[in-house]
Amino acid sequence: MSDHAATGRTTILFVENEWIVAAPSIELLGDSGFTVLDAGSGKEALDLLDRHPETALMIVDIGLPGMDGNAVIRAARTRRPGLRVLVVTGYDRSAVEAAEDAITRYLGKPYMPGQLLDDVMALLNAGSPAGSTAEAGPPPT
Repeated sequence: MSDHAATGRTTILFVENEWIVAAPSIELLGDSGFTVLDAGSGKEALDLLDRHPETALMIVDIGLPGMDGNAVIRAARTRRPGLRVLVVTGYDRSAVEAAEDAITRYLGKPYMPGQLLDDVMALLNAGSPAGSTAEAGPPPT
């Protein structure tokens, strides 16, 4: 197991409409000890978020059909203001409405597996904003 192994079974919601793009990342996260929920659309993502209040982090692509990633982030943060979000997209940063801060990061595609895990762990270990239920400790050594 990698040095990025999750503590406990932290739940991550992965939102990507291209299964061939999502599958390797979902597998990587699962193998690293996370519980991963996957959604192929914004509506499905919000339904899963409503049904899984334990979700600590949402990884979302901007280029989703219908409800794009920016709309998903806005709707998710209306429901869960402290939700941590990793925007993973091939679009330039200027296409991302959410500003990067302690609970929001941008990762450009294509990315290396280690980059994804580094950003996930950084977000999960960043403070405890109001409304958040994330409980991830530092990666084991």
